Amino acid sequence: MEGMLLNDLLPVDMRLARIIDTLFRARGESLSERLKPVPVPVTVLQLAEMVHADRAFLSRILSKWREAECFERKGRRLLFSRAIFDICLCLEGRERLVRAPHP
Repeated sequence: MEGMLLNDLLPVDMRLARIIDTLFRARGESLSERLKPVPVPVTVLQLAEMVHADRAFLSRILSKWREAECFERKGRRLLFSRAIFDICLCLEGRERLVRAPHP
């Protein structure tokens, strides 16, 4: 219940960053400064469902993260760096710098 409440109170970009971090930690890995593939196979649609957002909205966030060089797609693999916690996007598409503690 607490997780659902927290999930709905955070902006979608931060929810996405946290779920990606959780997927890494679930496999005993962590995000790093360089791009690393998510250690479990996951699609953008599945990520969208996990953070209670639609796929199109998540794709826009990923596009902005790609521009910031903290996300990349290689085939079906999704690669992320720790910088996703530093650069988060507002719903309107404006960039804002968020200094979130890295869990």
